[in-house]
Amino acid sequence: MERKIDFEALYPVGLDNFNGEVLGEVRPVLLICLSEGASLEKQLSEVEKVHLAYQPSLKVCLLKEDFLGAFMDRYLVRGTPTFLIFLNGEERQRLLGKSNYQDLQQFIKQALPELTSDIS
Repeated sequence: MERKIDFEALYPVGLDNFNGEVLGEVRPVLLICLSEGASLEKQLSEVEKVHLAYQPSLKVCLLKEDFLGAFMDRYLVRGTPTFLIFLNGEERQRLLGKSNYQDLQQFIKQALPELTSDIS
């Protein structure tokens, strides 16, 4: 049986709420730049595992498709998927390319060593 991804766990971010949801957030933010395509479901499944492991300490946001191009231009993102960590309104680190849970967890540990996961 195929499991449905909990999109409600991922904050959708667009032009209308980027400043508040990402730049104004007090928690660290993992922002996902992911275009619709064949790997969308697989990547979101891996991201959901990260969300479950780090909630409520890490906010996970997904760029809305209609904001993706403008965001990529503004932040010089050259491809998708790209994962960015924001802290205190500033980009701290980014990871380009398809990633599994272990890759994402290592990325988070490197960018945010003070953050702990509930799952190893």
